[in-house]
Amino acid sequence: MARGKKTIRNKNNIATDKPVKPAKTSKNPQGNITSLSNLKQNVLDQIKLSESYVSLILGAIVVLVLSLVFFVFLRGNGPSQGKLPDSDSISPPITKASEKIYILKQDEALWDVAVKFYGDGYRYTEIIGANNLENPDYVPPGTKLIIPNAK
Repeated sequence: MARGKKTIRNKNNIATDKPVKPAKTSKNPQGNITSLSNLKQNVLDQIKLSESYVSLILGAIVVLVLSLVFFVFLRGNGPSQGKLPDSDSISPPITKASEKIYILKQDEALWDVAVKFYGDGYRYTEIIGANNLENPDYVPPGTKLIIPNAK
Protein backbone atom coordinates (compact mmCIF):
# COMPACT_ATOMS: atom_id res chain seq x y z
CA MET A 1 0.00 0.00 0.00
CA ALA A 2 1.35 3.39 -0.96
CA ARG A 3 1.94 6.08 1.64
CA GLY A 4 -1.07 8.40 2.05
CA LYS A 5 -3.52 5.93 0.52
CA LYS A 6 -5.94 3.51 2.08
CA THR A 7 -7.19 0.31 0.47
CA ILE A 8 -10.97 0.09 0.46
CA ARG A 9 -13.17 -2.71 -0.88
CA ASN A 10 -16.43 -1.76 -2.56
CA LYS A 11 -19.65 -3.81 -2.55
CA ASN A 12 -18.30 -6.09 -5.32
CA ASN A 13 -15.22 -6.83 -3.16
CA ILE A 14 -12.91 -4.96 -5.53
CA ALA A 15 -9.97 -3.28 -3.81
CA THR A 16 -9.29 0.37 -4.60
CA ASP A 17 -6.85 2.85 -3.16
CA LYS A 18 -8.36 5.99 -1.68
CA PRO A 19 -6.24 8.93 -0.60
CA VAL A 20 -6.21 9.55 3.14
CA LYS A 21 -6.72 13.12 4.31
CA PRO A 22 -4.06 14.34 6.72
CA ALA A 23 -5.21 15.29 10.23
CA LYS A 24 -6.20 18.93 10.65
CA THR A 25 -3.52 20.90 12.40
CA SER A 26 -3.19 24.30 13.96
CA LYS A 27 -0.44 26.27 15.62
CA ASN A 28 -0.47 26.66 19.38
CA PRO A 29 0.68 29.93 21.05
CA GLN A 30 4.30 28.68 21.15
CA GLY A 31 4.24 28.26 17.36
CA ASN A 32 4.25 24.45 17.45
CA ILE A 33 1.93 22.55 15.18
CA THR A 34 -0.60 20.39 17.03
CA SER A 35 -3.37 18.16 15.77
CA LEU A 36 -7.00 19.11 16.23
CA SER A 37 -7.51 16.33 18.78
CA ASN A 38 -4.64 17.68 20.91
CA LEU A 39 -6.13 21.15 20.67
CA LYS A 40 -9.52 19.84 21.84
CA GLN A 41 -7.84 18.03 24.72
CA ASN A 42 -6.01 21.21 25.78
CA VAL A 43 -9.26 23.19 25.77
CA LEU A 44 -10.99 20.47 27.79
CA ASP A 45 -8.15 20.47 30.32
CA GLN A 46 -8.44 24.25 30.72
CA ILE A 47 -12.19 23.98 31.22
CA LYS A 48 -11.77 21.28 33.88
CA LEU A 49 -9.41 23.52 35.83
CA SER A 50 -12.02 26.27 36.03
CA GLU A 51 -14.98 23.90 36.47
CA SER A 52 -15.10 24.47 40.22
CA TYR A 53 -15.28 28.23 39.68
CA VAL A 54 -18.08 27.81 37.15
CA SER A 55 -20.00 25.63 39.61
CA LEU A 56 -19.46 28.19 42.35
CA ILE A 57 -20.74 31.04 40.19
CA LEU A 58 -23.77 29.07 38.98
CA GLY A 59 -24.60 28.07 42.55
CA ALA A 60 -24.45 31.69 43.68
CA ILE A 61 -26.76 32.71 40.82
CA VAL A 62 -29.27 30.03 41.80
CA VAL A 63 -29.22 31.15 45.44
CA LEU A 64 -29.77 34.78 44.42
CA VAL A 65 -32.67 33.93 42.11
CA LEU A 66 -34.36 31.74 44.71
CA SER A 67 -33.91 34.45 47.35
CA LEU A 68 -35.49 36.99 45.03
CA VAL A 69 -38.45 34.70 44.27
CA PHE A 70 -38.94 34.01 47.99
CA PHE A 71 -38.80 37.73 48.81
CA VAL A 72 -41.38 38.58 46.12
CA PHE A 73 -43.60 35.76 47.38
CA LEU A 74 -43.46 37.05 50.96
CA ARG A 75 -44.20 40.62 49.90
CA GLY A 76 -47.22 39.52 47.88
CA ASN A 77 -48.66 37.37 50.67
CA GLY A 78 -48.13 39.73 53.57
CA PRO A 79 -50.82 40.57 56.10
CA SER A 80 -54.08 41.63 54.51
CA GLN A 81 -54.95 45.32 54.73
CA GLY A 82 -58.69 44.73 54.42
CA LYS A 83 -61.07 44.25 57.33
CA LEU A 84 -63.07 41.13 57.87
CA PRO A 85 -66.82 41.69 57.65
CA ASP A 86 -68.77 41.80 60.90
CA SER A 87 -70.52 38.59 61.81
CA ASP A 88 -73.85 40.47 61.73
CA SER A 89 -73.44 41.27 58.04
CA ILE A 90 -72.87 37.64 57.08
CA SER A 91 -76.13 36.05 56.07
CA PRO A 92 -76.95 32.46 55.21
CA PRO A 93 -77.05 31.62 51.51
CA ILE A 94 -80.27 32.58 49.81
CA THR A 95 -81.90 29.65 48.07
CA LYS A 96 -84.14 29.87 45.03
CA ALA A 97 -87.68 28.55 45.11
CA SER A 98 -86.66 25.41 43.21
CA GLU A 99 -83.78 24.71 45.61
CA LYS A 100 -84.12 22.80 48.84
CA ILE A 101 -81.86 22.41 51.86
CA TYR A 102 -81.14 18.86 52.93
CA ILE A 103 -79.13 17.70 55.95
CA LEU A 104 -77.00 14.66 55.14
CA LYS A 105 -77.69 11.66 57.39
CA GLN A 106 -75.35 8.98 58.75
CA ASP A 107 -74.19 6.44 56.09
CA GLU A 108 -75.73 8.50 53.30
CA ALA A 109 -73.79 9.48 50.18
CA LEU A 110 -74.40 12.14 47.56
CA TRP A 111 -75.56 9.38 45.22
CA ASP A 112 -78.34 8.48 47.66
CA VAL A 113 -79.41 12.12 47.93
CA ALA A 114 -79.49 12.46 44.13
CA VAL A 115 -81.66 9.33 43.86
CA LYS A 116 -83.98 10.71 46.55
CA PHE A 117 -84.50 14.13 44.91
CA TYR A 118 -83.96 13.45 41.21
CA GLY A 119 -84.63 9.74 40.82
CA ASP A 120 -81.20 9.49 39.17
CA GLY A 121 -77.97 8.91 41.11
CA TYR A 122 -75.83 10.25 38.27
CA ARG A 123 -77.11 13.76 38.99
CA TYR A 124 -75.04 13.87 42.19
CA THR A 125 -72.65 16.16 40.28
CA GLU A 126 -75.28 18.91 40.35
CA ILE A 127 -75.29 18.73 44.15
CA ILE A 128 -71.48 18.93 44.18
CA GLY A 129 -71.54 22.01 41.93
CA ALA A 130 -74.25 23.80 43.93
CA ASN A 131 -72.40 23.28 47.22
CA ASN A 132 -68.81 23.86 46.03
CA LEU A 133 -67.67 20.71 47.80
CA GLU A 134 -63.89 20.34 47.97
CA ASN A 135 -63.96 16.59 48.60
CA PRO A 136 -67.16 15.06 47.24
CA ASP A 137 -65.91 11.58 48.14
CA TYR A 138 -66.37 12.36 51.82
CA VAL A 139 -69.15 14.62 53.06
CA PRO A 140 -69.64 14.29 56.83
CA PRO A 141 -73.10 13.56 58.24
CA GLY A 142 -74.97 16.68 59.33
CA THR A 143 -73.72 18.73 56.37
CA LYS A 144 -76.36 21.10 55.00
CA LEU A 145 -76.65 20.59 51.25
CA ILE A 146 -78.36 22.81 48.72
CA ILE A 147 -80.33 20.64 46.30
CA PRO A 148 -80.78 22.60 43.03
CA ASN A 149 -83.87 22.07 40.86
CA ALA A 150 -85.37 19.68 43.40
CA LYS A 151 -88.75 18.07 42.72
